[in-house]
Amino acid sequence: MSLAIGIVSPKGGSGKTTTAVHLARSIQKTGDRVAILDTDTQGSSLAWQSKHKDGGLVPVHPANTDDVAGALSRVQDSADVIVIDGAAKIEARTGRIVDVSDVVLIPVQPTPLDSWGVEGVVEAVQQSGTPAAFLITQQKPRTNLAKEVAQGLAETYELPVLDSRIAHRVAYAEALFDGRTALDLPNATKAKQEIRALTTELQQFIREYV
Repeated sequence: MSLAIGIVSPKGGSGKTTTAVHLARSIQKTGDRVAILDTDTQGSSLAWQSKHKDGGLVPVHPANTDDVAGALSRVQDSADVIVIDGAAKIEARTGRIVDVSDVVLIPVQPTPLDSWGVEGVVEAVQQSGTPAAFLITQQKPRTNLAKEVAQGLAETYELPVLDSRIAHRVAYAEALFDGRTALDLPNATKAKQEIRALTTELQQFIREYV
């Protein structure tokens, strides 16, 4: 049975697709068979896959917006882990993604407006009982705002905030342009460390709660 990881955020620009493809690639590099389900109408993960000269590093499949469970079942036999790239706003299918996921990550930019806007996702998670955690993305190096937002999220919602952070780095954007990830760049040392730390922490979270 495949493990489904839902990446769900109510805000565009939260780093949802960046998180999805980097996490998928990182897990793939550990030896698991990995696939991505792109449920976003913008098709960002599909566009990322199409930019790679050899047809893509990680298989990306479009998911019917009304049948996320069906799309998941069609991929399960070919993947050990399925990362679901969710839509960039709260709608009915957000709840469906949460329901079919074994664990959910909620990317949040370190701004008060973004942290205030996650209530709909939290409600969907609470209704489904799916284990979930916040992930701070787009962190500006050498600032304290991410720490303040993380503390606010933890105090406002009864969900953990991962210690791992995804910073605002050029390496992520550069890699996505040609269908790669920062893990595939010759340098990008700090970005690679962030993604590997996220993968390790998420694996530990899954062992404890899934």
